Amino acid sequence: MSIYILGVLVICTALVFLSSFFYKSKDSLMNNMVYVMAYTMSMGLTAGFYLGVYFKDNLLYATLFSILLSGLAGLLIGSKLHFHLMIEGLFSGIMAGMMGAMLTVMLSFKQAQILVMIGILLTVGITILCILQFLSETLKHQIERYFNVIMLFGCGLLLMVFLKFPDDIIKPHEKAQTQHEQHSSTSANKNEDKKLEQEEVFNWEVGIKDYRYLSSNASLKKDQKVLLTLLNDDSVEHDIEISSFSYENVETSNTQSEHDHAMSNEDDSVFHLHVEPNRSNQVSFIPKEAGVYTYYCTIPGHKESGMIGKIKIS
Repeated sequence: MSIYILGVLVICTALVFLSSFFYKSKDSLMNNMVYVMAYTMSMGLTAGFYLGVYFKDNLLYATLFSILLSGLAGLLIGSKLHFHLMIEGLFSGIMAGMMGAMLTVMLSFKQAQILVMIGILLTVGITILCILQFLSETLKHQIERYFNVIMLFGCGLLLMVFLKFPDDIIKPHEKAQTQHEQHSSTSANKNEDKKLEQEEVFNWEVGIKDYRYLSSNASLKKDQKVLLTLLNDDSVEHDIEISSFSYENVETSNTQSEHDHAMSNEDDSVFHLHVEPNRSNQVSFIPKEAGVYTYYCTIPGHKESGMIGKIKIS
């Protein structure tokens, strides 16, 4: 884990907690609630951002450790101010830690690193404001006298944190990184295989409208995989059948109709595909013999209405 990130968060929390011991102001509870909530939210989000990357493939661990760190920080800071602020700090930290961890799981390592850097700068800046608030009465005269110097020091501190922030500070847990790399490699191989497969497939689309096949003629190649898509724009069911047709059944789409013979198990020479009203259906096959074949709809009356076409296998 990064000593830099955790060190900054621990130091900031310790400074805010110690400064609360010197708090003597008579400000309203609402004013102090703003400071407690602002710090615990920024600290919790930063912890969640980092742990979300460290436990990249384990959202449970990232969430649990995030809410534990930020909830404890809020509990400590609020404990010296008021019981209500202790409860506010606890649940603000829990909420922020949970949100940070859940958000970062969806991002890349580089994107998460940007969020962590922003969170660190925000936490340091709010730490300075909280210290000034809690010491506003104890060191009132010193703060008023050296206010400009304190502001310049705060800006310089933020600049130093920004410049010292390492480029590779975000490193996921070794196991999570290995799993991520394996997953990326597997996904890349699958995408490559899918791309190669798509290059070898001929897409044959047959639209159906008003009891007509919109593409009545097609030219296919022998031994080339064909993906047939049957698009039914009518409000009644249709099908397509090719008799005395030699083919290899590669993949058949499932349908919800008893009329679907699913490439006909009883007669391998009959090619058949059914489609529901206003639906589509697909099947993959490989033509095995050259020739000219007729296809048609087998539902009574549809062939006679003109649902007929031809394919040429070369």
